[in-house]
Amino acid sequence: MAKHDEINTFLKRHPDMHKSGLPDALKLVEEQLQPKDEVADYEAPFMPAATHWDHTTKTLQLFFLSDPEGERTTAIQRFGHELYDCAKCFTEVWVISPDGLTEHKWWDVRDEVSWTIHVSPSEAPINQVNIR
Repeated sequence: MAKHDEINTFLKRHPDMHKSGLPDALKLVEEQLQPKDEVADYEAPFMPAATHWDHTTKTLQLFFLSDPEGERTTAIQRFGHELYDCAKCFTEVWVISPDGLTEHKWWDVRDEVSWTIHVSPSEAPINQVNIR
């Protein structure tokens, strides 16, 4: 199956996805989250096969036709971290199967930034006793 067939099969299954679409997705991130820095003009050194912006979970999903390797991996992960730092939104990377019928999650920025999420005192466990 040719690469364009994979993405076309995938897009038929997911009509809310956008072919390529990273610049458009970043415009939506900027419009909806109003980050401290501009993100819409970001020129990524990679181009996903498809993108999806979910404003309810603040997640940008990037879909590729093969596992990212080498410098592309570093560029994608740096992008995900910078987008999180700038806009407080999450980036997920998915890989579409060769037949375009399934996809699997390859990377999620949450796995690397989750340690920075702090529990507020009101959410802390109530098992601490003050002893005088």
